[in-house]
Amino acid sequence: MKRSVLIFLLLLAPVSSGTPPARRVSVPDDWLFSIYGDLNEMCRGGRGDLSETNKACEMRGKVEKLLRSNGYCMLPMKGGGLSWRPCHR
Repeated sequence: MKRSVLIFLLLLAPVSSGTPPARRVSVPDDWLFSIYGDLNEMCRGGRGDLSETNKACEMRGKVEKLLRSNGYCMLPMKGGGLSWRPCHR
């Protein structure tokens, strides 16, 4: 597992008592882009029958929601492909 993903998981890990943390942890957007990329590689490149692959895909979805809530969308790039960019409003 990539280091950025481990850092992210540690930041969002639930408190051992099962109660949510008193405050939300703020993660810089550039970290979220990196973590999304790592999780995307793990999700798309992993075997579908492994729980690790499914967990990576699930976490990727959560990071995607965070990026969208921060005002980013997956938009086409010149020459093909997609990248995270500020949404047009």
